[in-house]
Amino acid sequence: VENASYPLSQCAEATAIGQMVTSGDTEIASVVIVSPTEKALSPCGACRQKIAEFSSPDTTVYLVTSNNNISTHSIDELLPLGFGKDDLSD
Repeated sequence: VENASYPLSQCAEATAIGQMVTSGDTEIASVVIVSPTEKALSPCGACRQKIAEFSSPDTTVYLVTSNNNISTHSIDELLPLGFGKDDLSD
């Protein structure tokens, strides 16, 4: 349920991750983000962080446009030098 004021919205990525966790899964295999336009849309910074925390650095994020152009990126490419679970261990 997204709106123009990102901090007040519930992004599709966050909703999907929440559903994944409540269903008992803990790791994202890949992510597909479909744009309603011919321009590819990438996850916002908060969603990049959430994806990174539930995946590995090489987890693939597919960006799909309305005319079926697909670009692929690793979450590590989308969130370079991200803060993750490895940063919390001793």
